[in-house]
Amino acid sequence: MNARLGALGASAERLQGLVAGLSDADLVAQAYPAKWTVADVLSHIGSSAVIHHRHIDDGLAGRATPGDFAPSVWEEWNAKAPRAKADGALAADRHYLERIESLDDASCAWSTAASTRGTPHR
Repeated sequence: MNARLGALGASAERLQGLVAGLSDADLVAQAYPAKWTVADVLSHIGSSAVIHHRHIDDGLAGRATPGDFAPSVWEEWNAKAPRAKADGALAADRHYLERIESLDDASCAWSTAASTRGTPHR
């Protein structure tokens, strides 16, 4: 798990560095997919971090994540202003990484298996 955590940590640091230099105009520029702005891509990253963090907590608690949780998170993130999407994505990504780093190998494996069933990906 250490190699994967190292790669995830490096990815989070790289994202932090890339986003820190973006202007408000950069955040509303077209991204890929073409229907999304750069801020929308960051919103996807942030909302995914929030959702997966909840999956971990629910899995470790032995409960299923409610089916309406992910759509409610997407709705919240879609309503944010571009700068809030960017700042929120970095914070959520960092918080998610910290949560993963707090797990031992057994908890990480159990949580992943127990909590990721059936949640649609947007």
